[in-house]
Amino acid sequence: MPMIKPASKLMLYENVWQQLLTMIKSGTWKPGEKIPGEIALAKEFQVSRNCIRESLRALVLADVLEVKSGNGTFVTANALQQIANHELIEHIHKSATISELIEVRIFLESQIIDMVVERATNEELDQVAEVVKQEINLDWEHRDEILKIGELFHKALAQICGNSLMIKLFDSIKTEVDDQRDEYKNILEDKWKEFTTEHKKILDAIYKRDASLAKQLLVKHILDKVPSSE
Repeated sequence: MPMIKPASKLMLYENVWQQLLTMIKSGTWKPGEKIPGEIALAKEFQVSRNCIRESLRALVLADVLEVKSGNGTFVTANALQQIANHELIEHIHKSATISELIEVRIFLESQIIDMVVERATNEELDQVAEVVKQEINLDWEHRDEILKIGELFHKALAQICGNSLMIKLFDSIKTEVDDQRDEYKNILEDKWKEFTTEHKKILDAIYKRDASLAKQLLVKHILDKVPSSE
């Protein structure tokens, strides 16, 4: 077993599970292998069993570890993929710039539109149309509510595409997209009506099964809302 560093007293719980993730990534414990018990880990990390227990519970919830009753705790078969997902999300949260976020949104949501155009039924699109109607019927004074409805529009398209991984990726940037949407509140009233009709234009293109036009409108919709650097 590689050298385990005694966990710092600050944020012990995070310190422990981060080291456990690193050890799984490095192959100390491979997928399907059993990890040491709570007592052994507590001794190595020089922390309480309760701290170890909470750290292990977090990794179980993240699908990195699994508990087999009567046998102990094991690394899951897809642990490395789950860790990669975790690291991607952490990178997005900690270091993504606005331009990086825009690039990811355009790439991801363009793929979603391609799948929606190919797979969506008119009944599913009709449900999205109801969301768009709510958005259009609200005025500038209700822009907080409009932004929430706008989020539902993009989420609804992601769900229609039917790809669970795509939905996870879409959800992984939600915090950053929400922060970007907060900037939309500064849009002047005379620009607001144009903003609230853009989703309808995208949806109309999807109804016509015109993926190219829908993606052009999507890119314009995203880029037009980028805060000015001036």
